Amino acid sequence: MKIGILLIATGKYDVFVEPLKASLDEFFLVGHEKQIYLFTDKPKDSEFYVPHEKWPGPTLHRYKHFVQYHQAIDADYLFYMDVDMKVVAPV
Repeated sequence: MKIGILLIATGKYDVFVEPLKASLDEFFLVGHEKQIYLFTDKPKDSEFYVPHEKWPGPTLHRYKHFVQYHQAIDADYLFYMDVDMKVVAPV
């Protein structure tokens, strides 16, 4: 089973990506194949470029970005997570 995890990290929110990734590796659906799809304004970090917007733009436009790149996403199940969160127990 392929698990896709959608993250948006633009502007200063890029600092949250690595801690979230570490918590996903440790606690989120351990034993399943996981692919992180990072949507960012820093092209070197991801193939999914989205411009940085002031809040609430990122929240209002997230699905527009997901649909824009939907053909590149290959997963049986998709989860969206706010990038400034951590998974702290097994899911």
